[in-house]
Amino acid sequence: MENQIIKLLTEDNRLSQKQIAAKTGRSITTVQRAMKKLSEQGKIVREGGKRFGHWKVK
Repeated sequence: MENQIIKLLTEDNRLSQKQIAAKTGRSITTVQRAMKKLSEQGKIVREGGKRFGHWKVK
């Protein structure tokens, strides 16, 4: 799951969690949990605000 998220964010860092859930066929909760884990590990970082920000893959 985490690798799928990183791949999607590398292709388009402005994807929302809802869009990632739709593309992976997983629930939003599963995506949120995986993205929180990636963020805590320092693999992704949120830049900007919640509404107009984007994700940066490290």
